[in-house]
Amino acid sequence: MTQAAKKCLIVEDVPDWMDKFEKVAVKNEFEIKKAVTLSDAKLAIEREFFHVALVDLSLTKKGSDTTGLEVLNWLHLLKEGTQSVLITAHGTLEAGFQAGAEFGASAAISKAAFDADKLSDILKERVKIACEAQKELARKLSDSAAELFHGDQRSHLWDLEVISALNPSQGIRHVGVLLDALVSPLQVLMPPKAGNPSVIDQVQGLVHSRFWSRAIGKPVKITFGKVASVEALLAQLSPDEIVLKHQRLNLSGFVEVDHTTPLETFKSPFEGSTGKAAHRM
Repeated sequence: MTQAAKKCLIVEDVPDWMDKFEKVAVKNEFEIKKAVTLSDAKLAIEREFFHVALVDLSLTKKGSDTTGLEVLNWLHLLKEGTQSVLITAHGTLEAGFQAGAEFGASAAISKAAFDADKLSDILKERVKIACEAQKELARKLSDSAAELFHGDQRSHLWDLEVISALNPSQGIRHVGVLLDALVSPLQVLMPPKAGNPSVIDQVQGLVHSRFWSRAIGKPVKITFGKVASVEALLAQLSPDEIVLKHQRLNLSGFVEVDHTTPLETFKSPFEGSTGKAAHRM
């Protein structure tokens, strides 16, 4: 898997300002996602993780509302490490930062005193913090990687079925180590809304699973099992379709992008009205 791109969400409803912010972010080699409304921003945040989010405080022509704080709150509730930067049009920078900090903003900039170099410095600083936060989150989630795959099925029953199908040389721990290597670069993973995410093929010695990867903003198929069976499947795929692959002893696995399953099929990263992150369940 190639090194993940630095991703920046820009939430701004004024085209001229959107262009200014985008130019600075592109200069700093960010992959850009633009949103001009609350609904645009919500959809973008549900789809994928962003290292940095530049969020305008007011997203209406009135210029006096604070709708941007909702966007900050969504990102803050997910606790994935996104570094939010609040954009203010009026008032002091200190007042803007104070308002944004309550909703998780880590910095603020003012349109009235816009400085492209200053914004560039903020982006460079914040992306480093976000990357470290992502690494820490991946470490925390690694211990429970296998839990994602058995869904509603009791873990010990799933373990027995997997051991029966795959015959891992070091037992279920062997499976856990393999899964950790496969899913860490994809976290956070969102399971399907209905049914269990995995199907165990006892005949071929394979496990097929589907998730939405917030790291890459796309649905993925994760397949793992006996080396010979996995290699047979890989031989049928184009190398361009493979996101990553990994082998450990007598087990192997790979990840491919799922081009058919829509976002609506998977659970939202938010739980109901509380906005609690689903991966905190």
